[in-house]
Amino acid sequence: MKPYIIGLGRRGSEIARTFQQSVPSGCIILYADTDWEDLNIRPESARLPLGGQTPSEDLRYKDIEYAFHVTMRGEERLRDRLRGARVLFLVTGTGGGTGPGAARALASISRGMGLPTVALFTVPFRIEGEKRSRRALMGRSQIVREAGWTLSFHQEALLPMADPSMSVRELMQATDETMAMAIRGLLHATEGADDLSAFVEFMNLSPTGVFGYGLSDESGGLKSAVGTALTSPFISSMPLTKTMGWFLVLCSRSPLPQDDVEQARSLLVERMGRLACSRIRLCLLDSLKYPVEAFLYATGDFGEPLYPSGVFFQPAPLG
Repeated sequence: MKPYIIGLGRRGSEIARTFQQSVPSGCIILYADTDWEDLNIRPESARLPLGGQTPSEDLRYKDIEYAFHVTMRGEERLRDRLRGARVLFLVTGTGGGTGPGAARALASISRGMGLPTVALFTVPFRIEGEKRSRRALMGRSQIVREAGWTLSFHQEALLPMADPSMSVRELMQATDETMAMAIRGLLHATEGADDLSAFVEFMNLSPTGVFGYGLSDESGGLKSAVGTALTSPFISSMPLTKTMGWFLVLCSRSPLPQDDVEQARSLLVERMGRLACSRIRLCLLDSLKYPVEAFLYATGDFGEPLYPSGVFFQPAPLG
């Protein structure tokens, strides 16, 4: 049984491709799309074509219901493809139609199989237009209803911390890289049977979550790594007082002192309160690029991000 990652639509497939560059052994990556032309650039054995014919331009990119129904029509074939999975990660954007529609369908199928499922999705910038924002709002609500747990990445949260010279495309790439980090941490969090059970218990607290990442290039920098994770844009923009639980994955090259781990726990309690569900998973990995990495997941009814006023800039357009 292996972890499966499915990139949905053009954006989700690009994020999955970003992760594939450092994919651990034993992890299966697949690409699903209603656009068979886009699928042709993916590895043949990893393609999941959705729908029997190429739809019109309008349906292909904009119609969530179309993507949902053509995905559900292939339910038996998709079930067969997922038989070897022990946990499923769905990755998608929400501004188009294929991603949210197919994510909703696959989450429903995997739930029927009893397969733990996490959906990770991006939320468009406001500059991308009102239509994409409305589609994203509808798509997100549908994914949240079907998936076991969701991680949202509101790209607007990057703006207060980004260089004003950055383009939308560069900010999207930064989001993609953060989502790849989130998947890497999730793989560590669900590595063994007991680990997966503990994470599913955490997922059951609330259907929505956020992610923060931090690192330290010093062997004693655990508190610094956790502090960076807490202040990273996708988690610090949320009202953390609404947190119902947190799950921290700490990866290091050498064993972490227990006192340092407890200091990290105290820092999280200080920011998010004493919660019924708070877990720390320690991973010892010789191959780490940095001495310490922190992957922080918080779950709760966060709603929309809280952006500081007066710090936004207009990012350079795509292209």
